[in-house]
Amino acid sequence: MKRTMRTAAALLVGTAMMGLAAYAQAEGGPQGRRARVDGVEELAARLNARERTIERRESTLKDREADLASAEERLMERMKALEDLRAAIDEQLQGLDEDEERRREGLVVMVEKMKAKEAAPMVAALDKELAVDLLDRMNRAKAGKLLAQLPPPVAAELAERLTAPVEVP
Repeated sequence: MKRTMRTAAALLVGTAMMGLAAYAQAEGGPQGRRARVDGVEELAARLNARERTIERRESTLKDREADLASAEERLMERMKALEDLRAAIDEQLQGLDEDEERRREGLVVMVEKMKAKEAAPMVAALDKELAVDLLDRMNRAKAGKLLAQLPPPVAAELAERLTAPVEVP
């Protein structure tokens, strides 16, 4: 593109100079010719200055394009690293969820094997959400016997939470 612009500018300058020289000869007179030649030289100087300005702008534009390409590449690398990190975190969270699920199932089995009178104080001391989850996973008959052994205010709260609508996160 740079060569094409230079060639076009050179052709334009050359054509202008030839045309003006021919015009000056046709007009006659050395003073008229000298004035016209000075005008042609001034025009050629302005065209050359304009060409240099265009070349500087092209150079600046190419530098900016290179900077943008480099920044885009760095950004893409950063996004890939973040995506990889997110996948690793999701995998770890999945593992933690599976561990928690195993522990809760183990607690259900353990409480179901206990007598209701023995399990009641422990369930009453549990976090209410965990107690509700435990009772919800238990055999209904065993959960009912366990609720009967809990202090009435605790049993009422847990029964209320058991029947409440499930909230979706």
